[in-house]
Amino acid sequence: MNATSNTPLETSPKTPLKISLVIPAYNEEKLIAGCVESVLANSAGLLHEIIVVDNNSIDDTKVVAESIAKNNSRVRVCSEDKKGTSAARQKGVDLASAETDLIAFIDADTRMQKGWCETVLAEFQRDPNLVALSGPYSYYDLPAWQRGTIWLFWRTLAWFFYAFTKYMAMGGNLVIKKDTLEKMGGLDTSITFYGDDTDMVRRASKFGKVKFKFSFTIDSSGRRFLDQGLFRTGYLYGINFFSQVLAKRSVTKKYTDVR
Repeated sequence: MNATSNTPLETSPKTPLKISLVIPAYNEEKLIAGCVESVLANSAGLLHEIIVVDNNSIDDTKVVAESIAKNNSRVRVCSEDKKGTSAARQKGVDLASAETDLIAFIDADTRMQKGWCETVLAEFQRDPNLVALSGPYSYYDLPAWQRGTIWLFWRTLAWFFYAFTKYMAMGGNLVIKKDTLEKMGGLDTSITFYGDDTDMVRRASKFGKVKFKFSFTIDSSGRRFLDQGLFRTGYLYGINFFSQVLAKRSVTKKYTDVR
């Protein structure tokens, strides 16, 4: 995508923004292939690179990812032994190309939709003050009543929370400027799971605008809801969101892996 067909870029009107996509993966041998294949099929060639970070898996996650990388030069696979989504994402950030402008994060159980990359570029081209962009998940494997409940949450309470804080994020559907990550000292790798995304955009908001675009969705598995229950999972996400907002820390230190 060239800037001549959109609002002028912050840097140069003829220079396209380069996006590095980071995908942390722990024991995702069944889902990582579908994730990466959806990215390759739907990113319209707009990604500078795709970095899969195997987070000390004990299954064949890395083997599956490397088999895809052999056939596509844009896909890179690396390892991070320190457990946790923040550590894995930071590894991807550290390995991202020096030419990268934007770091995008999705999860190994997500499926990128057509138009996702185009939306990212359009949003950052439109607003030079924008430092981070996120949006909700659209769950492809939950019962209809659970999908409806979550949809209702996003269009009621979530609107209020976002209006109050001016920042909100889903870690598996998040794009942030690389230079903003550098200014804020990177991710807090002591956070293993809950609250990591809120911590990231809370700190990023000091350097510019954080936008939560409710129509900017990515397909994701709802297996955590199925494993822990809808309301318990919602409670854990919610209490850690407010803990990050009010106390700048997560209250849940451990989490249960789901398959």
